[in-house]
Amino acid sequence: SELMDAGYFGPPPFAPQFLARMAELVILPFEGESVWWFEQDRYDMHFRGHHGGLTAGEMEIPLLLYAFD
Repeated sequence: SELMDAGYFGPPPFAPQFLARMAELVILPFEGESVWWFEQDRYDMHFRGHHGGLTAGEMEIPLLLYAFD
């Protein structure tokens, strides 16, 4: 609830589906860092990029609108 109060998930009201899926543990990386669970031969990292960063480049996406008249 602290992250919801701080606005990390946008403004309320929160959808019941979100509240049902919200975890009790949320791990946030330091700026420029990443966090993952590693276990040899089980959770190896094979990806060049990561999802879930807190930088503007990862959180903000362009929106293009076009009016069809």
